[in-house]
Amino acid sequence: MAGFGGNCRLGAVLFFSAWITLAALNRLVRPAPNGCQMTYMYPTYIPIHAPNNVSSDRYGLFLYHEGWKEIDFDERVRKLDGVPVLFIPGNGGSYKQVRSFAAESSRAYQNGPLEPSFYREPSSAFELEDSSLPSQYGRILDWFTVDLEGEHSAMDGRILEEHTEYVVYAIHRILDQYKESHLARSKDGVRSTGNLPSSVMLVGHSMGGFVARAALVHPGLRKSAVETILTLSSPHQYPPVALQPSLGHFFSHVNEEWRNGYKKGVSHTSSPKLSNVVVVSISGGIHDYQIRSRLAALDGIVPSTHGFMVLNLQIFLRVIPGKPVRNDTLFCPPSVLWTSDGLEKDLHIQSNLVTVLAMDGRRRWLDIKKLGSNGRGHFVFVTNLAPCSGVRIHLWPEKHRSSIENEVPASKRIVEVTSKMVHIPAGPAPKQVEPGSQTEQPPPSAFLLLSPEDMNGYNFMTISVASRQVFP
Repeated sequence: MAGFGGNCRLGAVLFFSAWITLAALNRLVRPAPNGCQMTYMYPTYIPIHAPNNVSSDRYGLFLYHEGWKEIDFDERVRKLDGVPVLFIPGNGGSYKQVRSFAAESSRAYQNGPLEPSFYREPSSAFELEDSSLPSQYGRILDWFTVDLEGEHSAMDGRILEEHTEYVVYAIHRILDQYKESHLARSKDGVRSTGNLPSSVMLVGHSMGGFVARAALVHPGLRKSAVETILTLSSPHQYPPVALQPSLGHFFSHVNEEWRNGYKKGVSHTSSPKLSNVVVVSISGGIHDYQIRSRLAALDGIVPSTHGFMVLNLQIFLRVIPGKPVRNDTLFCPPSVLWTSDGLEKDLHIQSNLVTVLAMDGRRRWLDIKKLGSNGRGHFVFVTNLAPCSGVRIHLWPEKHRSSIENEVPASKRIVEVTSKMVHIPAGPAPKQVEPGSQTEQPPPSAFLLLSPEDMNGYNFMTISVASRQVFP
């Protein structure tokens, strides 16, 4: 009987161990819920042939066409008259990954801009009476893509250099193709709708984003051939896995060239080499396990006047230098009332980057003299909370305990600048009072830009976030 009891206990332990193991494996292999909507496309990839005197058998350049009907490739290339965009795939990526970007941009061009009501969606406190919205976008985006044979560029610096060489060639080939197409239409008596493009926008995914930046500092690139770069989950600071010394050397070389590209030369009459280049780095945030946010950051490489990183954040702000804007302060309408006259415990912010992920009813204090380079910096604020009813911004000559404007002495009166926010056009989205996880965040709906002139005479700024609203 003792042996039978021992076997039962052993069997029970094995059973529960197996059950726990299977439950853990099921949780690990179960796919995470996808909050994105499916993109449907009808892709056609039109090869852009190299000139007779150029050999490019290894890689390829294609023009994307959206549509299910059969088309004449040569005729489609002859009709090139839009804004050129070049997609660069990443480590082991395919040139066909361009299809979702190209299909959605083509669909947006065909359908035109959003309805005017979408521009006023974030808050009813603002009206766009003086704004005139276009009925149709002026130019379509012509998406090109490079076939890099799915090579693993994250493993070898030499491969990165070869990809950079081909991207430089592709940029020149695209610009030359527009000239050839324009000339062919002119011979046929067909009038073009716009001027010839002088630059190509680059969109790079993963290592393709770094290749895009490497192409900008390549000695063979034509002047002003690229002025805009958008990178998606791309490492900029250093390689994610430095398996070979060549990777680290190439990253260091490119980043150093970028730092020098924004410095003024000996002659003050000439502008820096990269003075007209803007870079936007989009990071996957905490859900990207391969390219962390610190890798995708542009800090120390691109000045804040020419580039920034976008995360899955609800509110972010940064004090940056730049061009001034109008200096007219407007108060929120009296009809917009908060749930309480006071706010919870104040927060004192010590950095120039702030994130708010909840309607916590708190007021954030910022020393704009300290954070804004002693009054020489601009203030940028991006939010998807409704201005006035969800978030309010004030300028203060000095700190004051009261959050009620009428309790502040007239000589130290605060100024509200909330109503200077500008709406960011956005499509319809489910109304969300308070954001949940970062993947559930609605897109930004408004932004505010304050110049040093706007903040002159004030030493502090407060960002007041309303308390969470509860609906029955």
